[in-house]
Amino acid sequence: MRRHVQTALALLAGLATVGSVGCGNDDKKRAKVAPAAGLIDGGMTKNVRNACTAAVVSTNLTATESARGAIQHFTVDSIPICGHHHRVIEDQDGLVVAELGADLRSRALMLDPESVWPTLSDAVTKIEASPFAGERLDVSTAHRCWHLATDKVLHPAWEITVIGERSGWFATVGSDQVFKFNPAAIHAAGRVATQSEGVDFQRIEVDLDTMDDSGFLQGPNFRTTVPTGRTRASATNGNFLFETTDPRFIESSLYANAELALQKFRAVDPDHVSVDCFPFEIMVSYVGQGGDVNNAFYEPALARRSGKPGISVGDGNGEILRNLGRDPDVVGHELAHHVVYRGIQNISDFESLVLHEGLSDFFVYAATGNACLGESICPQNSGACWSRGKCLRTAENSIKLTDSNAPRDFHRLSQVISGMLWDLESDIGSHTATAKIVSHALNWMLPTGTYRDFITAMMLADRDLNAGRSACAIYTEAETRGLSEEISGLDCSQFRK
Repeated sequence: MRRHVQTALALLAGLATVGSVGCGNDDKKRAKVAPAAGLIDGGMTKNVRNACTAAVVSTNLTATESARGAIQHFTVDSIPICGHHHRVIEDQDGLVVAELGADLRSRALMLDPESVWPTLSDAVTKIEASPFAGERLDVSTAHRCWHLATDKVLHPAWEITVIGERSGWFATVGSDQVFKFNPAAIHAAGRVATQSEGVDFQRIEVDLDTMDDSGFLQGPNFRTTVPTGRTRASATNGNFLFETTDPRFIESSLYANAELALQKFRAVDPDHVSVDCFPFEIMVSYVGQGGDVNNAFYEPALARRSGKPGISVGDGNGEILRNLGRDPDVVGHELAHHVVYRGIQNISDFESLVLHEGLSDFFVYAATGNACLGESICPQNSGACWSRGKCLRTAENSIKLTDSNAPRDFHRLSQVISGMLWDLESDIGSHTATAKIVSHALNWMLPTGTYRDFITAMMLADRDLNAGRSACAIYTEAETRGLSEEISGLDCSQFRK
């Protein structure tokens, strides 16, 4: 059934060494590391309401006919090492084309002789005190693994996904400490990047044929949700035609722009977006901890009680940010995180986060043909943006990873990645063609993304799609952006067919 929904678009916007034993290791047992095929399957445990958890955690991305290589994790005594994976890519003749991830079999790892595995209940108890402060806490996934410390000692631990009242968290918990505790949400928009005075909106109307007959803004792809106490926008005739001053206009804009972004992403690559756990849930006018409204973020399905991926968007306070629910780039960027999550899933690692943000920005840039992200969301005097009077972030930059004044914040540093990809247009032919390579490269990425693995995956993708014609251009552009050390030893000519 075709529905008529209004949205807002910006007037100026176009339509994401081996270590030696000794010195403290004398009493520790040498670890014998063995590989095992496939990703770690996070078994569901107590209080689980997440129907998509197992599918998301255990997904193994398919390789193409011209280059094969299953993801491996590493085990000690048949128990995996937390968060470490490896992949060897071979051609049809069995010759190694590339390797992704570190091979832990070459390292002298030790087992902690004193630590024992805590029970799952004890592990959960260690993380219940903070930051949940009495909130109901559900366990979505849990499995035992070895935590690899910086001193090359392996400690017994649990990797757990927990879901609180407000959001989900990823934790690695040992018998006497919490090794890692990170939010599952990938935050964006609110605390980062380029500065803009903003532009005026033009109210338009678009036709959508994906809505159901419920009378609400929902269908197989997206479903809006609103804060407690607010009524969802509804229409008996399928026409959600609100004026820009109507609070419901923000809800209809988010829904319409999400659908438009999905269409654009699918046009780049039919397999661009995983829809296994759809419909996506879009929270309107989100208020975070401490009353923060200057934020928007994506959460994967496994971190949500509903078992559906979600996007939460605040309204902005007008001083730091504004128009978050209206600017199409905001919801497009968050949806792009879902695309990237198909390949990169560890968002507690800095390089993974930089890649997540840079790739999400680039997907939006490629879809819109506009290198400026969120023209309308930066008030004139806001310090939250990258440069005054312009965008939240931009691909039209010359930032290098090796710059002495390179940003330390992962959002801002991500412009190295998005800028590098944007500049590839002259070599690859178009931003859309580059986006196709990026999308394909995600099929090769490991859950923890590194710069080296990403450039390797890009060249593998170009090898599959274009017989490697642009592999050396990709390598050269990475060097230009200060990634020479990270990609040292890679031979771009090896990726040509």
